[in-house]
Amino acid sequence: MENTIENIIKQAAEKLVAEMQSKVPRVTGKTAESIEAVVTPNSLTILGGKQIGAIINGRGPTKPNAPKGNPTLQQSILSWLQAASITPREAGMSQESLSWAISKSIHKNGYKGKGDIFKDVLTENKIADITGLVLNAKLTEAINLINKIKTD
Repeated sequence: MENTIENIIKQAAEKLVAEMQSKVPRVTGKTAESIEAVVTPNSLTILGGKQIGAIINGRGPTKPNAPKGNPTLQQSILSWLQAASITPREAGMSQESLSWAISKSIHKNGYKGKGDIFKDVLTENKIADITGLVLNAKLTEAINLINKIKTD
């Protein structure tokens, strides 16, 4: 692979995304899969699903008259319970009933976040390393251009 700025950014993005995906709690994998890198010849943007913000920051109680999500919180929790094979402790309670109880509690009380789960991934040193590689590639590009001009 050619050592262009875009390729350097793509390689860095692949590593960062993989590291970030490994830090996300995993049941279905949907949250981790929502993390993606958008690479242009001169930039890198990392995107993730809105649920990552809730993992990091938590979620407050639901405001009165808030619109329903699609899927609803209860439907998302039910899917999560099924994917994680979580069964209710209470005899006779179904996963659906448990999902209703959990979603009711979240709507009423919210929940705490886990904090910055990416603090070990998006470090100043890693950003400096990527910046250094990009600057080095840009410098090499400039030197090659100057040498080409000299020979012409």
